[in-house]
Amino acid sequence: MASFTPLSRAKTFAGESAASASGNFVKIDRKTQSFAGLTSNDLLLRRINRSNFHIRTKTAVSSSNGAVDASAANKVVVVVDALSTGACVADIAQQRGFRIAHVTSLKASPELADMVPGHLKGGALKWVCVEGVDVIRAETDLAGAADELACRLGASLAAAGVAKGIAAVEVVLPGAETGVRLADFLQESVARLQSSGQASSGAVEGSNPPVTIRGNGSAGSDARREKYEMGEKVRARGVRAVKQFRISTKEPAAQRAQVNSLLELHWPEQVAAEAAAAAAKGGGTAAAAAAAAAVGTTGMEFSAVVKPLESAGSDGVTRCWSLEEVRCAVATLVGGINGLGQRNDGVLVQEFLDGPEYVIDGVSRDGVHKVAAMWVYDRRPTNGAGFVLHGQELLSPEAPEARTVLRTYAASVLEALDLRTGPSHMEVKLLGTGRSNGRAPDGCEDVGEPCLVEVGARCHGAEGFWISVCSEAHSGAPTQADLTLDAYVDDTRAQLFVGAASPGPAPLVKSGRIKYLLVHRSGTLAAGSPCVAEGIASVLALPSYRGHEVFLQAGQEATPTIDCFTWGGVVKLCHDSEEQIAKDYAVIEALCHEGLWLWQESGTNLDLDLNLNLN
Repeated sequence: MASFTPLSRAKTFAGESAASASGNFVKIDRKTQSFAGLTSNDLLLRRINRSNFHIRTKTAVSSSNGAVDASAANKVVVVVDALSTGACVADIAQQRGFRIAHVTSLKASPELADMVPGHLKGGALKWVCVEGVDVIRAETDLAGAADELACRLGASLAAAGVAKGIAAVEVVLPGAETGVRLADFLQESVARLQSSGQASSGAVEGSNPPVTIRGNGSAGSDARREKYEMGEKVRARGVRAVKQFRISTKEPAAQRAQVNSLLELHWPEQVAAEAAAAAAKGGGTAAAAAAAAAVGTTGMEFSAVVKPLESAGSDGVTRCWSLEEVRCAVATLVGGINGLGQRNDGVLVQEFLDGPEYVIDGVSRDGVHKVAAMWVYDRRPTNGAGFVLHGQELLSPEAPEARTVLRTYAASVLEALDLRTGPSHMEVKLLGTGRSNGRAPDGCEDVGEPCLVEVGARCHGAEGFWISVCSEAHSGAPTQADLTLDAYVDDTRAQLFVGAASPGPAPLVKSGRIKYLLVHRSGTLAAGSPCVAEGIASVLALPSYRGHEVFLQAGQEATPTIDCFTWGGVVKLCHDSEEQIAKDYAVIEALCHEGLWLWQESGTNLDLDLNLNLN
């Protein structure tokens, strides 16, 4: 597990790299990144969840499709790290009549109170109690820490007036990526307490049968959180997974030797080609020169990806075009601080998967898997980084790739990872399509071979910003956030899940997209506002506009967008016409280049960046 390192004043993420499409290794300049004075919880607040904002929107961010259940009033839903969409799930639980409790896997701090979407601030979430795990013990003994936490949770519930104490807990679920492993262990700890009837409060009544706490079990938890274990477990079950190896050695000479050994094991032809080319360049033998020339005529190409074992939002993900670039990327990332505020104890080196990337947002209950929504990512090389996410588009269940492979493959991955209960946010690439981005053409049945990028055992994040887009585009069908609660509750309360489309998702009646606001230059934003008024007005006037949020602050030092942590904001779009929504998406893209951001130029007047000729 990555060790958690608080960030001291003036820490940056300088030194991350990306290889450009031309094959040149490009240093990402982080010097102007405005992280000075941030704690690790600040980073989680501002970088992972993007939660500390009041969303301007035409439609509700989250609402419950489920009816209020009077019998749920004496039941408790425990959310582990109720951040981002996890807070929306907690809100849905309380709307349906449950009492809610919050458990944190991070060290308690005042900042945690801010790590919820803006519309759920100010006491909107009526927590009956809040408890935190012993983070030091959890590093080495998560099972023991979860047992101790369950006892404290039971006592806190009883003290808060929940008569049955720990026996009242019906659901324990992860609210964010950081809470996945603790939720797995805590589910078991709570179930054991309920079965033994030994809550710390003594409030468990022997005449009441224990509630069954649904979950996936702690035995396979590592593979549902750590990327290397995930890929290897999927492969071991006979499901296509990315070719990969991991490196954790920090000492430079030993690290380079380990990397060389593994590169030779996984890419022997490329290693031989590199050695032959080096020999030829260095005036080696005629045989070596001939070998190098022969290699040069094979058309053999190399492309790999280096990424931290545990991070999010494309942080540190580096595409490499040569073996030496792999070595450099490994040396840069191992031991560095990632976007979660954690030290990278290791990195993954993976084959580059060439093909369009899809998201399958699912919910499972006792091994029954349903798809709530599917998206196709718009990822492109941008600002020297290889994998910048520009936006995402809802995919119809009638699309060729949805009908032929995506749903079936996703179910096989979930089974391989023993993810039989709860939400899942899965990223999959389709290989061999000849397309690097975008949907399969209508009528195309040759959609390619699916291969897992990664899957999170939690809801789609992004502060639940996508929820209303899904709801409108799918004509009010339950969203992943709605269905998540039903994955865990008693059979009598799981009617939303039972009635949801199978295998899903529900038909699309409108087009829906999320467009991220990218920054394409470095500089200081104006002191009064980060945006040009006319630019924002143009966005609000778009026919498909449904809401937006700007992440950047007035007067902030901004840098070009290279990952999900450096987005400038987000806009949600939904419309009857796919043509209209595509046009609006293009307008926003043009504004991101010129007309949206209001810059303060050093020694000059404000750069108003007002070229708004969008027709």
